[in-house]
Amino acid sequence: MSNVSMSKNGQESNNSHVGSKLMKTGVIAVLGAVMAMTGCVVEGGEELDALSAEAEQGEVETTGEAEQALDASPLNAELHTKITDSGARTMFTRATLQRSGAYAGQLYARTVTSNAVKLTGFTGGVFIVLRNDDGAVVGVSGLHTYGVDGTWVGTYRRDEIWIENFDPQVAAAATWLEIVQQRASSDRIPAILATIGQLKQQGCQIINVPGVCS
Repeated sequence: MSNVSMSKNGQESNNSHVGSKLMKTGVIAVLGAVMAMTGCVVEGGEELDALSAEAEQGEVETTGEAEQALDASPLNAELHTKITDSGARTMFTRATLQRSGAYAGQLYARTVTSNAVKLTGFTGGVFIVLRNDDGAVVGVSGLHTYGVDGTWVGTYRRDEIWIENFDPQVAAAATWLEIVQQRASSDRIPAILATIGQLKQQGCQIINVPGVCS
């Protein structure tokens, strides 16, 4: 059994921006009340208009900065997969793709492979697909395989960290990660590698990376 995880960047509210806007709105309201009481409404109208325009301009600028930061923020995804229907054999992967800064293009992943069967083990495999907003492939990792023994035989749980590096252009184009986990016994590996090869070619049609795309 195989499974996939799909993760997009979530939109987060900017509380500090909202608070700033409310403070400016409050100041404008107080000034309006004072001017009305002192008969300075006409003279103060232009100042109030200027403050309102400043508040609105601040909103636009702050929102733009927030959107830019969000666009370049890391992508995160995680997936727990039952390799067998009983749940006795499982894989769990958590991954982060850096899309900007000194580590732009770095995919950092942790995979835990577990087996609760007493006498027989298994080998699990994981790879990660990078996709854009349209769902098109822009990049794909290699296959990472991990074998575990039966609980009465030897090592039945492995906790591994693996890292791959993509071209920064590929990382910047990605907007969500798809984790694929499945049994990766020797007879299944050729088919899995063929799938990864096809995904790689799809990504090269979107972004042609020298040295990666043939």
